[in-house]
Amino acid sequence: MLKRVIIFILSSLLLVSIANAAVSLTYRINPNNVSFDIYNCSNNCNSVNLISNNNIQDSLTYAFPEEGSYLYVVYKECFYPLSNEVPVVQDIDGAIVDLNLNKKSSCNANIGRAINFEGGNSVGNNIIVSANVESPFLMNDYFRNSFLNNLSRDKEEFFKSDINVKMYVDNVLIHDINYTLFIGETKKLDFNWIPQSSGEHEIKFLTSVLDCQCSNLETFEKKLKYNIVGITNVATNNVPNTPFAAGCGEGDGCNPKCLEGDKDCSCEVQNGFICEDNQVCSVDQLKNWGNKYCCPIACKRDSLLSDTKIAKFLSRGDKENNTNSSNYYSKEEVILDKGEKSLHLLVTVGLICIILGIFISKFGIETYFKSFFYFIGNTIKKILVSIFDFISLLSTKIANFLRVKRKDENVKVSSLFNKIGKNLTNDENKVLYVILENEGIKKSDLIDRLGFTKDRLEYSLLKLKRMQIIIFQGDEDNPNIYLDKWVK
Repeated sequence: MLKRVIIFILSSLLLVSIANAAVSLTYRINPNNVSFDIYNCSNNCNSVNLISNNNIQDSLTYAFPEEGSYLYVVYKECFYPLSNEVPVVQDIDGAIVDLNLNKKSSCNANIGRAINFEGGNSVGNNIIVSANVESPFLMNDYFRNSFLNNLSRDKEEFFKSDINVKMYVDNVLIHDINYTLFIGETKKLDFNWIPQSSGEHEIKFLTSVLDCQCSNLETFEKKLKYNIVGITNVATNNVPNTPFAAGCGEGDGCNPKCLEGDKDCSCEVQNGFICEDNQVCSVDQLKNWGNKYCCPIACKRDSLLSDTKIAKFLSRGDKENNTNSSNYYSKEEVILDKGEKSLHLLVTVGLICIILGIFISKFGIETYFKSFFYFIGNTIKKILVSIFDFISLLSTKIANFLRVKRKDENVKVSSLFNKIGKNLTNDENKVLYVILENEGIKKSDLIDRLGFTKDRLEYSLLKLKRMQIIIFQGDEDNPNIYLDKWVK
């Protein structure tokens, strides 16, 4: 009897030890260089607890401590996070799992069904138009509050997206604002609209998404009609349409009344003039969203070089790519023009001295003084004209060769940065210019160099990073910033 009891106890212990033995799984991941987090998962993953964080090259063999339910999440920059629940049992010990990360197939920021109007429907009334904008990243079975509330700050960026919202009235742009939305977030936007005429008006909202985690960035459009009747006693001449309760700071809505401009307003809304690459603003520019230069007065043509660093940066390569920039010259071209004239003069004087030396050595100094103006006046003139023409042609070819060589070195980079710059805000262009001139600059030094607030710089860096223009290396809190390889 005792023997049977001992055998039963040993068998039970063996079964328990087997049940509690670690279960190893190997994950092979495409693409390489990812972050792989593993969570304990309970109650259908309504409760999760991070137990492992791994940065891996191409594969990971992980020993789950015991049987049970687990959740893994895989991250890589410019890919949408991949997650799945894993029921770990002894039967799958040693299994190999292939994982493929993908970009989100379609990204658009929907406008909610209801568009609300408050403040009446009369000419001159201050009507508040409200719309709800939804994040293109939606919660799912695993990405929900229990998981998202415990995210580290560096992982939060994988669940955010930058949204641009435009509001038109009768196809006239009234507002142009950008926001960052977290996964599952819906943002209520309030705009002021002061109608200037009665009748039926078309209200249109247009949203767009900027995020490298998406393979297809779609725009979303919503239209509706709103009828305006009657006339109030409110004066309506030159009354601006501004977002509700907007200030002059960044992120608090558009206010075109701001004396120095507003980063939340487009240049058009502020009645500004958008300067081209070969133009400058002779007064302080208006802060604005979405344009490089916004001048409160008419822009002036820049005859040589803009005294704005960004203008120099963005204008490199324009002469190669823009036939309308004939009045704009780069600094290198000005130097070449001066060198060409100097070369003309130097070669001409040298040849004259050689000819005079030959003449004097052959006929003597006395003969030279007697016959110079008679003989030289009739013959040397023709010779010099021919020589000068030859010198001009030779100097021009030399200068053109140097200029073409210089252009060949810079045209690809200049053209690329010119295209990039036209799709960036003024702040982002400033940041990119400093990084271009000081690759590897620390984020703290970038703040000192630009005079930006930390939040203002963070917003521009986030946009540039998501567009894969820059990369971070080194310290997480104060990294070195470099241009991405494809930009170089």
